[in-house]
Amino acid sequence: MGKSLGSAFIWSAAQTVVRLAVGFLSIKVTAVYLGTAGIALTSQLNNVFTLLRSVIGNAVEDGVVTLTAKHSDGPPQARRAVMSTAFRWLLGVSLCVSLGVAILSPWLARSLLGDGAWAPLFVLLALVLPFALFGQLVLSVFSGLRRFELASLTQIGLTVLTGALLVICSIRWGLSGGLVATLLAYALVLCIALPIARRTGLVAWSDFSGPWDRSNAQVIFSYYPMLLAHAGLIPLGILLVRSMMIDQLGSETAGLWQSAVRLSDMYTMIITTALNMYSLPTLAATKDDASLRREMLSLVARIGVGMLVIVGVLFVLRHWIVQVVFTKGFEPVGDIWRFQLVADVFQLMCVPLRQALMIRRRARAYIVMEAQVALTLLGMCYVMIGPLGVEAPPIAAMVAWATCCAGLVWLNRQLIFLPRR
Repeated sequence: MGKSLGSAFIWSAAQTVVRLAVGFLSIKVTAVYLGTAGIALTSQLNNVFTLLRSVIGNAVEDGVVTLTAKHSDGPPQARRAVMSTAFRWLLGVSLCVSLGVAILSPWLARSLLGDGAWAPLFVLLALVLPFALFGQLVLSVFSGLRRFELASLTQIGLTVLTGALLVICSIRWGLSGGLVATLLAYALVLCIALPIARRTGLVAWSDFSGPWDRSNAQVIFSYYPMLLAHAGLIPLGILLVRSMMIDQLGSETAGLWQSAVRLSDMYTMIITTALNMYSLPTLAATKDDASLRREMLSLVARIGVGMLVIVGVLFVLRHWIVQVVFTKGFEPVGDIWRFQLVADVFQLMCVPLRQALMIRRRARAYIVMEAQVALTLLGMCYVMIGPLGVEAPPIAAMVAWATCCAGLVWLNRQLIFLPRR
């Protein structure tokens, strides 16, 4: 299968279509059989599990993608050392975290779900967590080798099986069945990914029992500060902006802005998924700075041109799209969205520029740019929300991401302006 950006977009679109279709069916069924309280509890469990998996595994996953791509043309022993090092680290950390979650399960159930009777759910969460992390580890190997079809087929299979499990358990056992299915679904990724990896020969049992490689571990550990900052700073900034809007403009006005953000999320989901599959392994596979510069600038240019075309069409059709997607009363979203569309262009152009910092392990520069986006967004909203109202957040986002793009160009200046030999 192809390893091009076009191939990544095709498989990304397939994933998105399946996810939207299964998600719509799951929402309908759970709304009927679990009710609003059940949806709230399943969402809470999902948030807790996603938080734990992200904190433990995101850096490992991106580190494995980078190292696997780097050694894609090398001997199998090099890739085996990457896999075994990551597996040993995940095994140790996940067992410690799972033990802690199991011990604290009564307190977690009372604090997060409102009833200590749900403590067995957190014991189940503790059991499922290592399997989910190992499944994502195998997926990282697919991504590192740019086998987009394998990564996408795994995700599609996971989406379908997860939806089926949730629907069946919710209908058969009600709320308790839906909550158990929510957690068991996370273990399915390993059940799908590992047989595919074994059948294609990309992962062998011996890969899990290889030696600990100190240099590979250093690369993986260097990703933790960057990805923790990525997971925390900007989402925290958005959370504070949303609270500011609700306090000063009311929840209905804040909902109009959130609706514009959701429209952007709907179309950028395909692009972001494709970039996550393609960009990092492609940049990591380069052999020298000249190749890295060429790939990075090519990606930035293609993203910029493609996004300008997409955003131009959406800008012209924005009011009609709002009428189709939403109901009467959401007409102002079209005017709010125009600024968010510009922010989307800069945000996606930043992806390869940020990943170049990751690959070169420039953690401080990466964290500074994450903080810059969050502080610019929050500071400009604080200043402009009085005179501009609901348009302040998208304008602030546009300025924040444009400034981030310029800052990333400056931080990568030694790579971008390499002297010609």
